[in-house]
Amino acid sequence: MVKSFAKRMRDRGIQVEIGTNLWKQNIAAAVSQAIILGTPVDTGQARGNWLASLGSPISTASTRTDKSGGGTIARNMGIIRAATLNAPIYITNNVGHIQRLNDGWSAQAPAGFVESAILAGEITAKRMKVFK
Repeated sequence: MVKSFAKRMRDRGIQVEIGTNLWKQNIAAAVSQAIILGTPVDTGQARGNWLASLGSPISTASTRTDKSGGGTIARNMGIIRAATLNAPIYITNNVGHIQRLNDGWSAQAPAGFVESAILAGEITAKRMKVFK
């Protein structure tokens, strides 16, 4: 009976870890997609520089451009889905004008599109039923 209980507890612990990691990945995916699609686009440099990483944030800008955002979303999804429970997920953008864009510099997007993307992640978190 004790062995059976111990096995059930181990199995439940594994389910909790898997569910928590999936929850984390889905929140990051929602934020990533919302932030990329919410970013105003001219050359596509700002959209192409939303970079997902695991363990530590990326601190440099890339030369990537992505006017539609589709390639950046797909790239980030691959990284996000590879996250393990203990690996923090970062989504960063290091182009020089990203703060100005978020402050409303472009008429294409309202100020605060980054904050709106984070709200999309919060909504996803509240809607998810992680554990049965």
